[in-house]
Amino acid sequence: LTPLDAFAATGVPSNAALSRELLALLPKLTPAQSEATSSNTGFLDRLQAGAAKLVRIERTDAAGSGSHSAIARAAAAARSNDVASAKRELLTLTPADRTAVQPWLDKLAARDAALAASRQFAADAMAALAKPAP
Repeated sequence: LTPLDAFAATGVPSNAALSRELLALLPKLTPAQSEATSSNTGFLDRLQAGAAKLVRIERTDAAGSGSHSAIARAAAAARSNDVASAKRELLTLTPADRTAVQPWLDKLAARDAALAASRQFAADAMAALAKPAP
């Protein structure tokens, strides 16, 4: 039962709680867009660049490649409280790219180990109850 010790005070986090934590961390993974605006850009170019900062439409169901697509799919999975899919998408990133969410991945692994330990304990207890008394 040692995997449960980490969650003794706070309880094992739910999928919804883990998803909220991940959604708070994902902006750290999104690469910052460069602000390479030169002084000789036209008014329409500056207006278009300003509008692009306000509204961005992306498909999250598309099977794109690259870290930006994986982050978008992980965000979509987190919005639907699907931590398994979010984890799968984050693990496709390079280790250097996922440093911001590595504590979240570690917490998810600890939660999975705690849940497995509790299920094993319950199964062992039920098996012991089924045996006849000596």
